[in-house]
Amino acid sequence: MENCIDFASEWQTLQEEGRRLVMEAIQSQRKLDNMTQEPDLRELLEQKSRLRKQTGLINGAITGSTENVGSVLLECLCLCASDKKEKRFFLTVIKKSQRQLWAMERSGVPQHIIQGEKIIQEFVLWAMDAPIDEVKRTFPQQQTRYEQQSLRIDIFLKEANQRIEAIDAHYNRVKACLEQRARETQRLKEIQSLAMLNWATQDHAHLEWVIKNDPSRKTNALLLYQKRFPNDDVSELIPRLPPLPEPNFSRPKARHKNATAAMTETSKPDAKASPPWNFFVTFSADEQGQELTQDYDQFLVRLGAVLEKADYFNLDPKIVYNDLIAVTEMTLQQRQTIRKIRKAEPKKWKIRDIGEHRLFLFIDEKNRQIRFIPCPRREAYTNIHGRRR
Repeated sequence: MENCIDFASEWQTLQEEGRRLVMEAIQSQRKLDNMTQEPDLRELLEQKSRLRKQTGLINGAITGSTENVGSVLLECLCLCASDKKEKRFFLTVIKKSQRQLWAMERSGVPQHIIQGEKIIQEFVLWAMDAPIDEVKRTFPQQQTRYEQQSLRIDIFLKEANQRIEAIDAHYNRVKACLEQRARETQRLKEIQSLAMLNWATQDHAHLEWVIKNDPSRKTNALLLYQKRFPNDDVSELIPRLPPLPEPNFSRPKARHKNATAAMTETSKPDAKASPPWNFFVTFSADEQGQELTQDYDQFLVRLGAVLEKADYFNLDPKIVYNDLIAVTEMTLQQRQTIRKIRKAEPKKWKIRDIGEHRLFLFIDEKNRQIRFIPCPRREAYTNIHGRRR
């Protein structure tokens, strides 16, 4: 009796530490997955997006897209005066530049750059219809404005690119730090899980106690114990399946020929019978997951091993099996009425509540596959919907 009390106390201590590390690993991974939703980092990424848009628009403007803009403009204006085709083409360039200017205003480009560009556009539009001699006479007065505008744009582009590089560097540092933390918590969780298995397999008494009091660890505990103590007989700890019923080879009674024919006709297998469903368990919507089976006993063993490896110990595989089978036995219309996730990730997955747990289902009707993510209901609500009850 004292041994049982000691075992329970030691196991409870190990379990509490294991649960704590599991929660730390979940939180670390959640922070990594949702890092771009943090207010400070989200604001920096939005600022980076604005800067990229602004620099692209400026590079498409007259001054921003042309080196030695003064001499190039004068050359174009001279061509426009002598060639109507060139004038029409240059006019389309100016109209495009005007649209660029409107977009620059909407995107928040500094006003001193926008005003400088407006002055250049006004002069070009005037020069398009002015006598070429008058354009050449007044053009030197505009040269200083072009040079000042080019300098303003160069300064803005340089500062914007430096800011973008600084944001990228900060983002990479934060991501590397969160990745390191997630790896470390995962490593500690695995070490604790191994420590629990080592405790459970140190001798026959510990193994028997764990199998009786925490059946979710039975499979891995038995495998490790047999590896550590290959000569120890643990057959009494391995559950046996009930024997199959004896086949009945009794000769059927003779029936009327027509009745026998009718029975044969109705007992023919349906050529259009649907293929069986395939189940996949995963903990990420982006992964296909591990394939299970509809065979009851194999399903329990495989799912139990997956849950144990993920340190998910308080979910009974029998409940999961029964719920999935219930889903497969529904009609297509009934499955379509299962509640969906609409405003959170993973979108369009369906939700099934089973006691204190929740299954997120992705049902592929065409290939007859069901992928499911198990999660505690409270934790699932926090992770999937992003708020607390």
